[in-house]
Amino acid sequence: MVRKSKKKKSGNPLLKWDSGDVTDILASKLNQVIKFTHLPTGEMVSFKAFLTTFDDDYESKWNKTTVYGRMDPIMTFQGTERTITIGWDVVAYSAYEAYRNMQRVSLLLQMLYPVYESSGAGTADILTAAPLFKMHFMNLANEFTTDAALGTGLVGTVSGFTYSPVIEAGFYNTDDGSIERKRGKLDGKELKRIRKDFKAGAILPQAINLSCTYTVLHTQPLGWTDRGAANAAFPYGARFQKQTTGAGAEAAAKGGSSAAKASRRKILKGK
Repeated sequence: MVRKSKKKKSGNPLLKWDSGDVTDILASKLNQVIKFTHLPTGEMVSFKAFLTTFDDDYESKWNKTTVYGRMDPIMTFQGTERTITIGWDVVAYSAYEAYRNMQRVSLLLQMLYPVYESSGAGTADILTAAPLFKMHFMNLANEFTTDAALGTGLVGTVSGFTYSPVIEAGFYNTDDGSIERKRGKLDGKELKRIRKDFKAGAILPQAINLSCTYTVLHTQPLGWTDRGAANAAFPYGARFQKQTTGAGAEAAAKGGSSAAKASRRKILKGK
């Protein structure tokens, strides 16, 4: 008689939603999650998208030069920067989910640190990779190709995370055994580790507020050509391409009328 071996649980538990709360469906089925990837290591962590704030700032940088006898300064374009300020609540339906949330937060904060290579005993480790991120939040923080296909997120840097437990919501006490009652979702090794880590007792917040400022590093061509926008799906996937019709179509395709071209040349040359 051959015994059927039990299937081993696979995958990252911090990307799964099994708390038993109805919001699991919004995360797993509708993909309403905020996901961060640590690019040097490939580590990933997701949070349910209980948004508290979302601001997407676009700022064009210009170099301003004042010239004697000229009323207006000469403006030289440098670039356009995109910065996202995002805040969200990490809410626990149970002590088990509070434990998973604490794991998620811990991994996220660890991602702020770089990768080092050991150079041997008695010598300092060598920094080999900076802590670059990729952030993905549905279509609001995502990279779109020219055919409006969804990407895997925006490459960028994080200036830091703010971790704020919501004191009014209360805490779970790890001594009450509520985490261990989830034996169907925690294997023996993990239960053993929990008992060891929390031997002296610990508390797990029922709700945590996280926030950060994310500087986007553009990884796709943007701007305009004689055929229109380089990426008409940027930045949120709502494609819009203005069509020029009628008598002005040919001139627009060639960059406009002669008078318009001459005017643009004078502005660009600072005249």
